[in-house]
Amino acid sequence: MPANTTKGRTFTENARRAQIVAAAIAVIADHGYAAASFTRIARQAGLSSTGMISYHFANKDDLIGEVLTEATTVAHHFISPRMEAVTGYRAKLRARLESNMELVRAHPPTSGP
Repeated sequence: MPANTTKGRTFTENARRAQIVAAAIAVIADHGYAAASFTRIARQAGLSSTGMISYHFANKDDLIGEVLTEATTVAHHFISPRMEAVTGYRAKLRARLESNMELVRAHPPTSGP
């Protein structure tokens, strides 16, 4: 679930927001930012209309901000423990690079080019 989204929202609202963010991430991964329209994101999320996205996010910038927060949070939780487990600059750099590649492998685009 995207970080910092629970404040004042119901479980259902948080779940819907997470669904929309996940769909936006998939659309951006598959088609790029420029093609990430609310219509395409709604279709990816299985929503009947783009109105559901507009209900939960003020605009595309608001949604993309949440996408970036989610991506940053996932990367931090994936990479940081691996870097903290080693000592020395070389070992930390190696852990950073290797864990970044592992993260990319763990989260491939949903379809190929």
